Amino acid sequence: MKQSSGKGDSALLQLGGVREVWAICVAQYCQSWGMYGLLNWLPTFFKDFYHIEIADLGAYTLAPYVVQGGLGLVSGILA
Repeated sequence: MKQSSGKGDSALLQLGGVREVWAICVAQYCQSWGMYGLLNWLPTFFKDFYHIEIADLGAYTLAPYVVQGGLGLVSGILA
């Protein structure tokens, strides 16, 4: 196994101390948590609260994904 020269290790440690990197990690975590909620909670919410059959949920559950994708594009452009 090849020994590490140590240069890459210290660069990763330095990168871990940069506030911008932490901001990216937090933003990615929040986006992933939101997507997890949409994928797992939204169909059950529509079924339980609005009494819509799961087979008919396609039209109702598409809107939040479209909005999330649009906001992601706009925020990426503004950033």
